[in-house]
Amino acid sequence: FHQVRQASHGRYAIVEAWQCKPSRACLAAFLTAVEPGVYLHCLYSGEDLIPTSYFPEIDYPLGSPHGPAHEVPHIGSGVWERTFGQGVVATWDDVANTGDVVFPGRIPPPPPAAEIFKCEPGLAHTTRWKGQSFAFFNLRHRNGVETALLCCSFCSRVNGCTKWSWHVDQYTCHCHGPQATGPRPRQGVVAGEFVSMPHQQR
Repeated sequence: FHQVRQASHGRYAIVEAWQCKPSRACLAAFLTAVEPGVYLHCLYSGEDLIPTSYFPEIDYPLGSPHGPAHEVPHIGSGVWERTFGQGVVATWDDVANTGDVVFPGRIPPPPPAAEIFKCEPGLAHTTRWKGQSFAFFNLRHRNGVETALLCCSFCSRVNGCTKWSWHVDQYTCHCHGPQATGPRPRQGVVAGEFVSMPHQQR
């Protein structure tokens, strides 16, 4: 997101990715910051370029942006949103380092069935999905959280939290408000939504 913004202000930037099919979060970072003259470019040039680099969103209508991205719901939130002429909404969460793009009429596949369990005896009941994540509207986050169970327990005590995401590669726990989007597929993440929250504190 910040590298694209630098390029949009006349600075040269190359962002290296592991594949030529960008994730929805990658598209969100690009679309919330892109300006004329800035491109999302695949450097791969093999004979199988088209089948290995094509992704459905490349053909979706976008339209001109209504203006630069702005922070929502207020300045300083770290959540950037940008809308486009065809009704597309791109959002980037600078706190959770993730984003999403909503294309009108394109309904994402439903998440797999979730299991329901207790974070700890006497604490909140929650659903749990493996390989799914929520995005945006982070109320609190904590690093060094070693398990999804501990993440759930931590977020159950955060006022207003209804959803949580635990990132296994970074041992990072994110506590989300009810406006958070998802769950959406994301490798290396366990996510849940509270069914009951008996004693949220702060």
